[in-house]
Order: sequence, then structure tokens, then C-alpha cells
Amino acid sequence: MSLFKINTETCKRDGICAAVCPVGLIELNNDVPTPVAHAEEFCIRCGHCAAVCPTDSFLHRDMPIEEMPPIPKDTLLSIDQCETFLRRRRSIRAYKNKAVNREDIQRLI
Repeated sequence: MSLFKINTETCKRDGICAAVCPVGLIELNNDVPTPVAHAEEFCIRCGHCAAVCPTDSFLHRDMPIEEMPPIPKDTLLSIDQCETFLRRRRSIRAYKNKAVNREDIQRLI
């Protein structure tokens, strides 16, 4: 399998995968996502392309869909919650000299 494969039967051809690729390795040819030249070499394997596909039509060779659990609906933020979170978010510029619990780090990763 090349870097990724598209199920053309279910692909909505909306270009979301190409829009979210942080390295710009996906182009649309006749509205079908296609890797650019040398995509395998430059792909950072972040998984955004496969994760955002609403129909699970984007299959990344190094990230099987079985390993990408769906987001539980009860954990999704409402519009108001999301706006509140984004408006009140602050950058941290002074860090505490305190170790972070290893289990917390592993859970977040």
C-alpha cells in the first residue's frame, strides 16, 4: 500500500484531508485526494488526514483506522463551552518546578 489509499466509493470529495495536512502533502486530482511527490518522505504521520475524514474513506498506511478510536459524543464541547474555553485560554510562560505524574503524561499522549 502506498502512503494512503482512498475508498472512492465512500469519499465525499470535500477536500478536508488536504486542508488539514500540516505539511501540504495531499492534493486533489479530479476531487480525489492524492499524495504529492515525495509525500512518503515528508509525511510526519500526525494522522489528521485520516482523523478528519467524516466517512472513514481515508486509509493511512501507518495509522490503521482500528487504532483511531472515535470521540465519544458525550465528551464533545458545545459551541458555548468551546468559545469559553478558547477565549479564556492563556499561554503559560512561567512553569512550576514540580514533576508531572507519569500516568497523567501517558494518558494525555
